[in-house]
Amino acid sequence: MNRRHLAFALAAAAMLAVGAGALVSSARSTTGLELQRPIAVTVTDGAIRLDRRSVQRGDVGVFLVRNAGRRPHNFIIGIHHTRVLPPGGRATLVVDFGVRETIPYRTAVYSTPGMTGRFRVL
Repeated sequence: MNRRHLAFALAAAAMLAVGAGALVSSARSTTGLELQRPIAVTVTDGAIRLDRRSVQRGDVGVFLVRNAGRRPHNFIIGIHHTRVLPPGGRATLVVDFGVRETIPYRTAVYSTPGMTGRFRVL
């Protein structure tokens, strides 16, 4: 191979490497790393309070559930749920949010009408 062919081959390889790097970097930026978002949930005998009501698509929600009521309660979000928590009980619920949607949350044990809500995945 003469010098001209070698220079052309090196230039083509460099262009290919730069193009492949651009494809990889754009792929990483669209999916991103999963971020764990702690979400404090307080369940009382008349309400459920969340310290945040939305996350970004792709995030992992770590629900730190605490029963501050005098009766046993659980926490349900979509198809995920905690066990029944005694008064003062705590549980952790990990949910992967991969789709943009609005998810209902509630309790099913000693529930009152105000113990529901909606959680948004943006």
